[in-house]
Amino acid sequence: MITYNHENYIRDAVEGVLMQETDFGYELVIANDCSPDNTDSVVEDYLQNHPKGNSIRYFSHKGNLGMMPNFQFAVQQCTGKYIALCEGDDYWTDSRKLQMQVDFMEANPDCSLCFHAAEIVQEGSDAPISVRRCDIGSEKGRVNARELLDTGASDVRTPAILVRADILKALPQWYYQAPIGDIFLKFICASKGDFGYIDEPMCVYRTMVPNSFTTSKTKMGYEKVANHYYETAKFIGLFNAYSQNKFKQETSAFLKKKRNGSASVIRKRFGLLKALQFMFESRSGAKFKEPYIGSKSIKAIG
Repeated sequence: MITYNHENYIRDAVEGVLMQETDFGYELVIANDCSPDNTDSVVEDYLQNHPKGNSIRYFSHKGNLGMMPNFQFAVQQCTGKYIALCEGDDYWTDSRKLQMQVDFMEANPDCSLCFHAAEIVQEGSDAPISVRRCDIGSEKGRVNARELLDTGASDVRTPAILVRADILKALPQWYYQAPIGDIFLKFICASKGDFGYIDEPMCVYRTMVPNSFTTSKTKMGYEKVANHYYETAKFIGLFNAYSQNKFKQETSAFLKKKRNGSASVIRKRFGLLKALQFMFESRSGAKFKEPYIGSKSIKAIG
């Protein structure tokens, strides 16, 4: 659990973890990235007063590391066979979540990740906007992860993820500079095996939380929107090299949708001419060179 400025949300996040009923031991690793609010005192209250407070391992940084370095730090503190993710503004809603996911992974050792359905809630409301489910899979709950990549595995929400710890602890160094950490984590896991899926909503994913990416992207200027696409394309190139281009077709489809989505946002906010400018630049390589999307030019990066 990484957290920053989550004073108003982190009680839900911590409670969702501590209520888990399992036949195995688990720990809650919390990494607070020097929050200027009262997140620290909220967590300290759990450490001192909750019956399961001794299962929390808490790290409060004295300086701000940034989201990805904080995530890297938190992962390296974990000691279990599996790592489940829940950022401080999301929360779990079912006490069986961990047990069900671990049972699946134990029965399917060739799967890299297990996820489940998730409720999507907008900040300030308790009523779900939607329930995110996955309609791809077999009767046994296995999903060919390749089939999810053209959308960036958008059905796989972060607080629904449980992944093998050895995968998270061996992420390539370039991953920690990626512009969209959750998408590239799912891409990397897809290169390691199938996904498991449980068709029960067992978590809440909050959207439009202050300081979150979902909020900041609504305020991006033209250059930031365009550069976000270019950066994403560059890291798709890094992933393609990492996976030896086994997913080139899927990542190309993902980039096409990403480009079209960025163009739609630009047209809505900045007008048709800017949208046409972006489409020309992104397709022609006027600002971004196509070799980034392949593997040869990025061999030295990681």
